[in-house]
Amino acid sequence: MADTQKNSAGNTADAQKSDGFGTKKRILWTIVFIVIAALSIWAVISQTGNFSFKSFAEFVKNSNPYWLAGAFISMLGFIFFEAFALIYICRAFGYKTGLKSGFVYSAADIYVSAITPSATGGQPASAYFMMKDGMPGTFVTAALICNLVMYTSAMVVLGLIAVLLSLKTFFGFGIISKLLIALGIVAQIGLLVFFIMVLLKKGLLEKLCASVLKFLGKLHIIRKVDKKLAKLQKKMDAYSEHTSLLRGQGKLLFMVFIFNLLQRFCQIMVTPLTYLASGGELSKAVDVFITQVYVVLGSNCVPIPGGMGVTDYLMLDGFEKLGIANYEFLELFSRFLSFYMCIIICGITILVSCVTYSDKARSKKQKKQEAK
Repeated sequence: MADTQKNSAGNTADAQKSDGFGTKKRILWTIVFIVIAALSIWAVISQTGNFSFKSFAEFVKNSNPYWLAGAFISMLGFIFFEAFALIYICRAFGYKTGLKSGFVYSAADIYVSAITPSATGGQPASAYFMMKDGMPGTFVTAALICNLVMYTSAMVVLGLIAVLLSLKTFFGFGIISKLLIALGIVAQIGLLVFFIMVLLKKGLLEKLCASVLKFLGKLHIIRKVDKKLAKLQKKMDAYSEHTSLLRGQGKLLFMVFIFNLLQRFCQIMVTPLTYLASGGELSKAVDVFITQVYVVLGSNCVPIPGGMGVTDYLMLDGFEKLGIANYEFLELFSRFLSFYMCIIICGITILVSCVTYSDKARSKKQKKQEAK
């Protein structure tokens, strides 16, 4: 699955207003998502000189069902481990969240992150369902910021491991791919530093942002600097209020990091498992895994829903350099399993949840519980 860098949870208050879920916008972005997905698939097929649907069908049909089952389970792990992380945070603060609710929170984040640029809607979507379950906005924001920091940390750790295990894999990519991956690494590290500063160094972050605003004001790039500085202070105060809940929670942060590391691992493992299902060599599966780590890093540098197009380009480039036979088929099939099937499952979950989480349904459920 293409990585989608999740946006901060600062919009949770907005999620309580109106329908909170932005249904019209989600429908619009879903349509945009489908169009971009179709164009991405068409681009892969069109550049493949020997592609035919019959040969691709044979490629899928001849795949080892046991390795494919592993790939499918790994894809589900991507959803479930985020659910486990959110459930753990909720329970740590006294909110008795079950697996069903945790799965909904995770599915909302993954689906909306995939269909919106730079994954800007994922966390507000999770916040909508969490607050429907009676959690206060301040806690929800803190929980999602915590998960976001560990999600980013996990990718930085996996990227570091990939560099230590095989830097030559990075140099095996083409020039454009190397540039995209490098930008992705810088973006991930930059975001991680930013989120840590938000958690631990509110004053330092506020001074840094204020200095940037004042500098841009002197250059006449922005106007009404005083108003922007006042708005910045309010934002920083709000973040400080949210993140104060997380300070001193070392065990909590560690466990959430582990869950996110496992989530990222499952996300990336789908590709090498699909490679093995297609008859690939076990010894080369590690190279495929490392290549996919670089692909995920590189997909973070562009604000395209789901990293579509960029992810496909990086995968094709990396697999070709590894000398994988039918690498185009591997890219299409593994991408379907890891990304599109995941989004379909999450989308169906959200459709069902929008009904079960409606005010009318929640009211009926509450009355039944009171009657018992």
